[in-house]
Amino acid sequence: MKKMMLFLGLLLGIPGAVTAEPYPLAGHWEGAVARLGSVQGIQVDFREQEGKLVATVDVPERGLVAMPTETVEYTPPTLRLKFLYGDAMLRVDAETEEMTGVIPAWQPEVRLHLKRAEAPPADFREEEVRFPSGGLSLAGTLVQPLGVGPHPVLVLVQGSAWNTRTEPQYRSQAVFFARHGFAALTYDKRPGFENATFSDLADDAAAAVRYLKTRKDVDALHIGMAGYSQGGWIAPLAASRVDGVAWLVLHVAPAVSVEDQEIQRVRFGMASDGFSEEDVAWAAAYTRKVFDTAYRGADWAALASATEKAKGTKWAEQVQLATSPADLEGWRHQRYDPADVLRKTTIPVLALYGAIDTLVPPAENAERMRGFLAEAGNKDVTIRIFPRASHNLEWFGDLRTGTWSWPEGYWVWAKKAPGYAETVIGWLRARK
Repeated sequence: MKKMMLFLGLLLGIPGAVTAEPYPLAGHWEGAVARLGSVQGIQVDFREQEGKLVATVDVPERGLVAMPTETVEYTPPTLRLKFLYGDAMLRVDAETEEMTGVIPAWQPEVRLHLKRAEAPPADFREEEVRFPSGGLSLAGTLVQPLGVGPHPVLVLVQGSAWNTRTEPQYRSQAVFFARHGFAALTYDKRPGFENATFSDLADDAAAAVRYLKTRKDVDALHIGMAGYSQGGWIAPLAASRVDGVAWLVLHVAPAVSVEDQEIQRVRFGMASDGFSEEDVAWAAAYTRKVFDTAYRGADWAALASATEKAKGTKWAEQVQLATSPADLEGWRHQRYDPADVLRKTTIPVLALYGAIDTLVPPAENAERMRGFLAEAGNKDVTIRIFPRASHNLEWFGDLRTGTWSWPEGYWVWAKKAPGYAETVIGWLRARK
C-alpha cells in the first residue's frame, strides 16, 4: 500500500511526495542552429559557477571559442539561453539527453537542437604570465599547442575594442593559432589605456616580444606579430622598436592616418547604410572640422557651433560629436600616421582585408599598404582581399538569391571568410 501511495503521489504531485531531482545540464552539448533547413554547428558547455549555472558557446564556422552567454535560466524542463544569436527558449528532455527550442525573434524562426556529448580532448594549453613594460607589469596568457616545442609564436596586438585578454574574440584568435601549431600571446592593455598613445601601446607590444625571447619553450627565431584593426597600426610600429620580429600578419590594418581612417569610416559606413550623398558630405566635413580643431588649432567656437547644428541632423549618430574641448583629447592621444614606419618595414608582411569593410575600406588602404612596403624595398609582401568579408573578415549572414526557395534560396549563416585559415596558416608555415 505504501508503494502504491508513493506512486500515486508522484503522479498527482501530492505534497510530501518524493520528487525527482532536476536533470543536471553541466557538461558538453553539441548540435546546431537551423533556419528553414540551413544549419550551423554550435557547441555549448554548461558549468556551475558560484552557485549559478553559466554557459559558453563555440561556433566553429566563425572561429569563435567560449563566447559567454548573457542569460542561463533553468526551470526544468524549460531552459532560457540568451547567447550570440538571440534569446532562445528550449525544452530539456532528460530521457534522451537532448534539448530543442527556438529563437522566436527571428522570422522565420531559428530552431536549436543540442545533444549531450563527450567533451573533446584538450588540443591546446594556456599559461597565465606577466611581463614588464617600462614601469608596468602586464598580465598575459600564452596559448600553446600540445605538441613538443619550441613552437613559433605570435604576439597578438589588440584592436580598439579588445581591452583584456579575456575578450572572447581575442582569445579565439589565440586558440586558432595554437590549434594550427603556433603559440600565441594575448595580454591586457595597460592601466589607463584610454589615455595611452599609440607609442605607449607599441612599447607594450614590443615588451611582449622581449618577454617571449626569454622563454625556452618558444622558437626565438620565429617570433611574429599579428595586429587586428587598430593593432594593424601598432604592430608595425612595435616591430620597428625591437629586434627579432620575424613577420607581421595584419588584419584589416589601416594604411592611412587616424584622421583619414575616421573620415573613411563616416563616408563608407553612411553610404552603406543608405544615407544621401549630401548627408555623407556634411558628416565628413564636420568630422574634418573636429580634426582641424584637435590637431591644427582651429577655433573651438566654430566647432561648437557646427556641433549644435549637427545635433538636429539625421547623421548625428554617425559621427563622434565634440560637445566640449575635452572630447578632443582622445583624438590627440591617438594622432598617428603609419606612412613613415611602413616605408621602413622590410620583414615579411601578410595583409588581409574584407571587400565590404566600411571601417578600413580596402580601396583606400590595400594598395596604399602595398605602395609603402614597396618603397621600403620589401620583397615579401602578400595582400589578400576576401570577397564579401566585413571588418572582422567574416561573411555576414544573408539570404541566398534573396528568396526562401530551397535549395537555391537559403539562409547563409555568418562565417569566417572562406580561405582565411588556409591563407594565414599556409603563409606562416612557408616562413617557419
